[in-house]
Amino acid sequence: MRIINAKIFTMAGEPIENGYVEFDKNITAVGDMKDCPEKSGYDAKGAMLFPGFIDAHTHLGVCEDSLGFEGDDLNESTDPCTPQLRVIDAVNMLDPCFVEGLNAGVTCV
Repeated sequence: MRIINAKIFTMAGEPIENGYVEFDKNITAVGDMKDCPEKSGYDAKGAMLFPGFIDAHTHLGVCEDSLGFEGDDLNESTDPCTPQLRVIDAVNMLDPCFVEGLNAGVTCV
């Protein structure tokens, strides 16, 4: 797969103003369009292309969208001091917000 004609923001230096990204399961090539071996692929038409985003402060899976108070494990209202509570015990891995976050570009929480 190849994305062409995109403004590519990499983690190394200045953005590539008009570039391409080639990938299979992993990224195999990134560069300027003038160096692109083949000019076919998904045409981004100048759109911006970013690497995956990291959500450093997230409530995904802890304050669930699909449930009411049963799924809100964000704050303990009955006991203000709960050092015994681990977030891993509160995370619902089936929360649809994980898929929504991934679709929005969040690849790590």
